[in-house]
Amino acid sequence: EKTQTILKGCATSKQCQAGPISTNFGKGLRTRTNIACCQRDNCTPEPVKVPPANTQPNGRSCRGCYSSSSDQCREETIQCTGAETRCVEVTGNQQSGGAGTKSVMKGCGTDYVCEQINAGTGTFAGIHGDGTRAICTPAPITAGSAPGPAGLLFPALAGLLLLMLLS
Repeated sequence: EKTQTILKGCATSKQCQAGPISTNFGKGLRTRTNIACCQRDNCTPEPVKVPPANTQPNGRSCRGCYSSSSDQCREETIQCTGAETRCVEVTGNQQSGGAGTKSVMKGCGTDYVCEQINAGTGTFAGIHGDGTRAICTPAPITAGSAPGPAGLLFPALAGLLLLMLLS
């Protein structure tokens, strides 16, 4: 199910320069966010444009899961996609009909996701309140996803050895 939410309010200059944000929490839960700013009192910013989702794996992975009824969830490894280079953990309260429950989301995100959540309105993907916080760490490159210099050494040596044997 796709939903669109538009929030209006004040933001810092740094938030306005952040650019699009995407997150992937696994099992089909993805978010894409962008911000449009104007710098006058009572102004109306340009319409927000959210770029299309980039679902191409980028060789990084994080532990991912989500729960809207607990501050714990069963983690699994998820593949980061596009510009998602950070592992993200968002915790907070999800409000529904006046009652609040603790919620957690863990997964991949783009560079500015934590800054936007921690400096923003305290609302992210339905989780909101004073306790909404995000922690980001660099997403590790998945083993075997892209050969480094050492990964290219063996094929090069094997090729040289084959040339010497055939000469």
